Amino acid sequence: MIRNQPHSLITRIAFLTAMITLLAGSVIPGPHPSGAHAAAASSFKDTQGHWAASTIEWASRSQIAAGYGDGTFRPDRTVQERDFIVMLMRAYPELKLRQAGPQDKWYEPSYEKAEELNWPTGIAPFRRGEAAVLLAAANGRSLTVNSAVQWLLDEGLSNGKTAPTVAGFKAADTMTRAEALTFIYNQKQYKPELSSSPVLPAAKQPDKQAVLSLRSIAVGDTAASVTSRLGEPSRKDTADNGMQWYVYNSNYADFAMIGIKSGKVVALFSNAKSWNGSNLIQVGMDAEQALEVFRSKHSATSILRGEDYYSFTAGPNSYQLYRDKLDGNKLAAILVLEEGTQLAGTNQTVSAERASAMERQVFDLANAERFRRGLQPFVWDDQAAASSRKHSKDMAVNSYFSHTNLRDESPFDRMSQEGITYRMAAENIAAGHANAFHVHIGWMNSEGHRTNLMNERLTKLGVGIYAGGSYKLYYTQNFYTP
Repeated sequence: MIRNQPHSLITRIAFLTAMITLLAGSVIPGPHPSGAHAAAASSFKDTQGHWAASTIEWASRSQIAAGYGDGTFRPDRTVQERDFIVMLMRAYPELKLRQAGPQDKWYEPSYEKAEELNWPTGIAPFRRGEAAVLLAAANGRSLTVNSAVQWLLDEGLSNGKTAPTVAGFKAADTMTRAEALTFIYNQKQYKPELSSSPVLPAAKQPDKQAVLSLRSIAVGDTAASVTSRLGEPSRKDTADNGMQWYVYNSNYADFAMIGIKSGKVVALFSNAKSWNGSNLIQVGMDAEQALEVFRSKHSATSILRGEDYYSFTAGPNSYQLYRDKLDGNKLAAILVLEEGTQLAGTNQTVSAERASAMERQVFDLANAERFRRGLQPFVWDDQAAASSRKHSKDMAVNSYFSHTNLRDESPFDRMSQEGITYRMAAENIAAGHANAFHVHIGWMNSEGHRTNLMNERLTKLGVGIYAGGSYKLYYTQNFYTP
């Protein structure tokens, strides 16, 4: 078992921290060289009793889709973008596509018309969510996937796949021929004739781009719309000043924390690439460039350049753009707060319930960071958390700040006392940070602590936070590999 000596402590009034480390394409039916041919719906051998049988009959009569030479329709075959666009165009002959020439691919006239109408095309992979975006475009709306799905649900064009919610729509699932035709049938009932006037592309809609949203959720949305679009959160954490954080962490690629107060969204936070709009500001871009976008396009005012973040107001909201100083000053995370909403500072009393919630938030932030960098997320470990909590409390109650406690016990001694056996172990500590966001960014901007957080050989993590003592909040992270 190898372990290195502790690094020197970094001690500051506002930030005390230290570290120890041990170390296949589908085919559209119709008159093209696929071999498909028109057939009466009643002759399809594989649609009897199928849930979409009547819709398939309608599509066949309307010459929107047809069967195959063996008398089947293959309703469960996966649809690609070109298939869906061609079928949607066939449903609206008033769009007047040009006739395909002998050298044309069978779908080229449909794509030309889609381009003329400014529909989004060339999206891969093509799934149910992308079909929702195309249907929204056909109705004059340029929307993100989640917004397009919500629009379909609101307008009665879909009841979802498993539930009438954004989550229940299953936007990431592939789409079958039967599902595609059902969407198109519902669209025809919704709008019997389709205008040939082009929809404005997203780049020409600054009102949509100007709103910075998280997974298509914006400040001011209702709590009901959040759960309708995203489903129930993984957790509802006690937060500051009467607010709750709805935490979505089932997929760290889409990690999101959404602050709810009085039934309304008042805060958004994420260090994942889950942001939409505001001229394509995204985690991982240059932080100065992001600030310039807000300054020039959204009249950002009262700009404060903090040690780890830029803070300012723009429109009705305030923003903090957290910086990754050790990775080229890239944008590491974004916090959006409704005007008048403030997070608690270290001068406010922190309940044990909130401290417990912050432990899981610190854990989630570490995992979202690792996932974004291609590393495996940590596994939560109760024994490591117990060791961490005891050390945070001990530092606060006995007024010291060190990896070695007043009984001369190291982090490794304390982990062993909790029954942990390890091949590799490490510890990060900090004090004086007001919340999980600040302490995580502080650790990421300190080389030694960042090494622990991003160490691919460390697999387990437990976090312990204690409210009290001279610095109000004490943080400990214990990492190890069994």
